[in-house]
Parts: sequence; C-alpha cells; structure tokens
Amino acid sequence: MSTLRNLFVLILVCAVFILLANMGLGSGGAVSLAEQQSLEQRIDQKLKHIVRTNTRTEEQIERLLAVVEALERSSSVERPEEGAATPHADEGAKRSRKKKKKTAITAAATATAGTAETADEAQPKKGAAADSCPGRRPYHTVLTATGSNYQQWQARIMYHHWKKQSAAGGPCTDMAAFTRLCATANGRPDGLQDEIPTLFTVELSAAVLNSHFGFGVLNRPNSVKQLMESEQLLREIRKTSDYVLILETDHVIMQPIPNWATPTTPAAFVFGYMYPQRSQDWVIKKYWPEGSYKHVQPVGPSPVLIHLDQLAKLYQKWLDFSLDLRSNSAAESVIQGWVQEMWGYSIAAASLGIQHKLIPEFQVEPGALSQPDQLADFRRGKYYIFHYTYQFEYMLDGTPCQPWNIGEWSLDKRHFNDVHPAYPLPQPPHGANEAGIFLLNAWNEAMAAIPNWPKKQPAAGSAIPVVQTLYGRRRLDWFSRHQNGFAQELSKVPLVQQVARQKYKCTSGQSLMSRSDPLELKDNGDAILGSTVGRWGTMNDPTIGTSCPVNQCLFIDMRGGAQKFNAHVEAGRLTLFSNHYTTHPSEAAKAQWSCVQV
Repeated sequence: MSTLRNLFVLILVCAVFILLANMGLGSGGAVSLAEQQSLEQRIDQKLKHIVRTNTRTEEQIERLLAVVEALERSSSVERPEEGAATPHADEGAKRSRKKKKKTAITAAATATAGTAETADEAQPKKGAAADSCPGRRPYHTVLTATGSNYQQWQARIMYHHWKKQSAAGGPCTDMAAFTRLCATANGRPDGLQDEIPTLFTVELSAAVLNSHFGFGVLNRPNSVKQLMESEQLLREIRKTSDYVLILETDHVIMQPIPNWATPTTPAAFVFGYMYPQRSQDWVIKKYWPEGSYKHVQPVGPSPVLIHLDQLAKLYQKWLDFSLDLRSNSAAESVIQGWVQEMWGYSIAAASLGIQHKLIPEFQVEPGALSQPDQLADFRRGKYYIFHYTYQFEYMLDGTPCQPWNIGEWSLDKRHFNDVHPAYPLPQPPHGANEAGIFLLNAWNEAMAAIPNWPKKQPAAGSAIPVVQTLYGRRRLDWFSRHQNGFAQELSKVPLVQQVARQKYKCTSGQSLMSRSDPLELKDNGDAILGSTVGRWGTMNDPTIGTSCPVNQCLFIDMRGGAQKFNAHVEAGRLTLFSNHYTTHPSEAAKAQWSCVQV
C-alpha cells in the first residue's frame, strides 16, 4: 500500500511540474497582471482536477488491495470462527434473533416495498453524473429514527434541511440520496413515508427495552442490523452508493457534507465527552480482552461516514456490546447511561481494528453557554451539522441560564415529546447567541415549508387559545421544586421577594354565588388556596399581554397543575386569570379570583 501511494505521489508531482512548464511559468518572460491572474485561475482549476483524480485513484488502489487481502485470507488453512468472542446481551434477545431475521425483517421489507419504489423514482442511481463529475464519491444518508411523535417532528425538520443542502451542493454533490430507517411496532408504516423516503424495521420489544432501563436508543443498532441482514432493504441503499452517512433526527445540516470516508477508513465526529480514561479500561477489556482504552477513539455511530463492507463487519458487535453495557450496572459507575450505545460502537470498531478519520468540524453541539471560540467558528461557517442536544435557556433580559435550569425563554426539544412545536416559534431575547438564533430560524423555516405541519399559532384576534411553545416552562412542577427553580427566584427576583409569605383574602367572581377563600404564598414555593395546595412563582411571558404584564405576573398552579392561574400583582392585590394557553381568549380575559392582602 505504502509503495503504491508513494509512486502515485511521485507521478502527481511530475504532473504538476509538466503543467507549470506547459503554461510557460519557466520561460522567464514578463507577463501582465491580467495574464498572471488568468494563469493562476487555470493552475487552480487544473490542480483541483488532479486532487479529485488522486482521491478516486487512491480509492481504487485501496479496493484492489482489499481484494488481494481477501484472496490471501481465503487461501489460508486456518480461518478464525467469525464472532467467536462476541458477547450477547440477554437471553430474550438471543432467543428471538433467528425468528426476527426470518419473519420480522421480512415483514418490514414487505411493508416498505411501495415506499422504496417511490423513493427510488426520486433519488439518483449509483454512478449517476459520474462522467460529468470526476472524482465524485456519492453516499446515501441513513437517518435512524423511531415512529414516536418526538422523533417524527425532528425527522421532518432534518429532511427539509438535508434537501436544502443537497440542492446547494449542485449536480456533483456527494449527498446523493436519503432514507429514514425507522423502527416501529412490527415494522408498520408510521404515516410519514410519503413525505420522507423510509424503510421500516421492527423496533425492540417492550420486554427487551424494559430490561435495559427503557433505553430506546438501542433501536439504532438493532435497525442497522436488520438493514444489513435484509437483502431487500440493503438493495435500496446500494442503488445509490456503497457508502452511508448515519445521522440522528436532532441534526440540522448547515452546508453540503463531502464524503471523507474511504473503503478502509470511516470518518466520524470527535466527541469531547467520549475520550476513554484509564478508569474505564476494565469495561473495555470485558468486550475486547486484548484491547486497551488507549486504542478506543472518541467517536460514536452518528455522525459517521462508512463503507457498507465495513459496517457489515461492525454491526453485530455494536449491537451486542450496546445491549450488554446498558444492562451492566457496574459499567454505569464509569460510563454514563446516555452514551453507552456510543461506547458500544466505539469499542466494537476498535476491536475490529477499524480506525476513523476524525473530523472535528463534522458537527457542533452549542447551547446558551457556548464559549466565544466555538461561536466565532460558528459565525465563520466552520461546521457541517448542528446537533441540538443542549438547551438554549435565557431570561428575558438575555442572561443565559446555568446548567440544570429552565429559562423564561426556553428552546429545548424535550418540551415537545408528545406534540409538534407550533409555528412560528417566538424569537429569543436580545443578547441570545447566534447559535440559538440559527436553530430557532432553522426550525421555523422547516415548519413553514412543510404544508401539513400540524401545529400553528392562531391568527391575531382568533378565538383559539395561543399554543404554548418556548415561554412559561419554568412553571413545571418538578422544576419549581428544583434548587434552580423557586429557591433561585426567591433570592434574585424582587417581585417574588415582595409577595413571599403574604396572605390574601380571595373572592371568586365566576359564579352566581361568589365565595371567599384564603390564599397564602409561602416562601418554599407552595401556594395554598382554601384547602388546596399548589405551587407559585414568576410568569414572565410576553404573549399573555396586559392581563398579566411581564415583571408583574405570577403563576399559581393548583392540584399538580390541573388548575392553572396567571396572577397579576398590583399594590397589595392579586387578580387571578385562567391559564391563557388552555382557555378561550374571551374567557381568559375574565378575572377568576380577586384577592386583597390581609
């Protein structure tokens, strides 16, 4: 391999000298500025062509050497038993493996046959544009997902931006095709297959997930296993390329992504929290006895660009190691649960001798507390993928919140587990960083472009209640009780300090026979109205309007949030209105309780 590469480099250098000589650079004659600029442009074009040709030739050399190595192995007398050292996760998974391969995967392939044909009509075939795009190495984007609402809306936003950046790459883009690899119950279609090219796989059973602490991320390696073991599913991917880019639903592609992989070297992002430490070596050795933490790369299975032949070697160990790690309580002490599937991949790759090309700019994971250097690179357009795993939490004055906090303006995917976010989302407070602004606009752009997006804010003056999106999230009961919730407000917010420990006499004005109840706002965040106990705190939401202005508004939620009020504070008085997110606007403007301080 080294000799062939050195020979090719020598040929490349000679080609450059010949190119320069042919263009007259060695003549010593004087040239004008215009001639010099024209000459430089021609040299630049020629060199780019040589580099593209070099990449393509190197790939061909690697494929040739891979074939030679395979022939040498096949002629060997002793052949190691494949997968002999691979541990399996649990007995339930082992007993069902053969049955799933023969029945469930077939069912999923049958269910997606129509979808695959539709997607095939819209996506380019392998080798398309090869003649007009020398050096092009297309890949097929595979988005691993489930059919949950939470991942459906993310997948829709993600696919919008994939299409946008694929088009921006022009006819010679490496972003050749897209498939959502979606795990559902029994591989049934989830309704998005007409909008997003989709192949369905069978999700892990509730019993298997429950035995692994409900860790749904395990569906990713399980879906890839089904893809690699189903000729029908895999055929759909290979129609466009032998390379795949594996992505997640919470990705926004920011610019066209080139193919950095080769047949023997995948390309992956460098995760700062995935650098192996000596304290983790015993876990690694459980799955790779002869290995060491020093040889495990800080990578995960997404984003990763990889040749399908390499993925075929890797997927079973990736799944087995991930399943076992997630059921290994001892490993939890040194490897956090939420990254254990990533570790399953990285250990599996290292055990097979697969070393990735590390691409730090592959993606960025910013948040409200991103450092200036990262934001400067963000402005310069350094990154390719925006992974919105961290929150953008801001108070209305633009102050970013510290970790484990919820802002008065809160951009966090986790608020939308059960419903799609409603378009349009409100802009962040002045002072929010450019990454948060970009993400908000990326969501809004996609939601506006998708015709049947199910959630939209009502028009101004509508009789329909406003849909809650990014404001009012601090009133969540669990957060109110958190050390960063009410306790922090009591120490920092003048309005909370003013009314804490106050008692009021409240009169109901919404019935034929009004009644009176005492209200107490305690300094531990509890609110007691009559005999009912709830929680209270600040409610700074500009969408409420004059009935509860910013810096004069509280929330008072009773019965664990079953009954919610917005409370307008004015000189010893409280006026309680119904929660405007759930109440007809005309009713939300009517006072439910009038309270006088006693």
